[in-house]
Amino acid sequence: MAARGNRSSRRTMTLATTTREAVRLCTLAERESVARQLRRVLARSVDWDGFWEIAAYQEVLPLVARTLLDDNLAGMIPESCVRDARTLLDQTTFVNLSLDAELRRVCRTLHCRDVPVVPLKGTHLARRLYGSVGLRRAGDIDVLVPEGTLEIARGALRELGYSPATSVADGDADHSFHGLPYVRPGLVFPFVVELHWKLSDPRYVSIDYPRLWDRIHHIGGDARRRGLPGEDLLLFLALHRFKHDNGSLRLLADVDRLVRRERSTFDWTYVVAEAKRWGAAGALYFALLQAQSLLQTPLPEAILADLAPARWRRWLVEVLAGSGSPLRATPPSSARSNRCRLAYCLMLTPLSRTVDAYARFLFPAPRGVQSGIWGDATVKGRRLLGGIARTGVVLASSVVDR
Repeated sequence: MAARGNRSSRRTMTLATTTREAVRLCTLAERESVARQLRRVLARSVDWDGFWEIAAYQEVLPLVARTLLDDNLAGMIPESCVRDARTLLDQTTFVNLSLDAELRRVCRTLHCRDVPVVPLKGTHLARRLYGSVGLRRAGDIDVLVPEGTLEIARGALRELGYSPATSVADGDADHSFHGLPYVRPGLVFPFVVELHWKLSDPRYVSIDYPRLWDRIHHIGGDARRRGLPGEDLLLFLALHRFKHDNGSLRLLADVDRLVRRERSTFDWTYVVAEAKRWGAAGALYFALLQAQSLLQTPLPEAILADLAPARWRRWLVEVLAGSGSPLRATPPSSARSNRCRLAYCLMLTPLSRTVDAYARFLFPAPRGVQSGIWGDATVKGRRLLGGIARTGVVLASSVVDR
């Protein structure tokens, strides 16, 4: 009985391993070798329900679907999966074409009002990094404008039929680097625009925005299509890798495609120096390390050594969110979210930023406590105990998950 149970457990683990490996292979950029490797994996068993679940959680469905339709895999993919892949690509392309047209409309309107505007993420990255609007799912329309032009930009959005969202997530009303989303009804779905005046939380990242805008203006070309310079885009993507507990494989794929497509023009000396100025060297180090480990991203030989944080930080981040974490079975959402937050804290420099971010993310003030002497004491006590408990759960789940 015990032997049969052990064999069953081993088969389950093997099935999960091959399923995760199939998802990883489907996101690789080198398509010529992917089919050959994938055929070997598909010769074994794959849990197709689990396959789609992982791909959806990691937000790489279009990349996965495109790979499954490769002629070299004909006959090895269940017909139902082939149909699902075609439908998914068609739907993604339809939605993204609508979003891309609206992005252009918004950028054109802002440009006509002399508001410098840079598209962030979304369909802009789909075209720039993947060469196709349908290979990266988009949602909101995110654009960066100078902080001094915000009122003009908001007025332009209102003229286009947008109005501030009335129902928003916690923190969006007083966000540190973008305002309330603006929403406009569409024929099929509503369009949502977020005006960013910063790229990340200024409490934890130090970005010289006049310097950044000067670099943007020197790129030249059509202002409506222009994005961040490649080096700055790489830093921006790296900062977002550990801010989300889902979609981390898609964010690593973004880093991978950017390096592959634009590395020949990169000033890597600038990348390292600017990462340290921003306080983002740790985030960039781990993003590049994981992209190289999972997606075989080609990197300059010395880049990781130049960016490497202290050994204790590297060890803790590896425990919390190491290279294999995007493809592991997901723990409860609160634990996974807090693991990402704690890993992000450990990437921040100097140490004072790490401590401040740790206190903010894992020791939030409890709600619903009355004011007064006893109320204040209760808040402090519950905040301390809650933070200690969260930290314990995070560390325990990280060890178990490994």
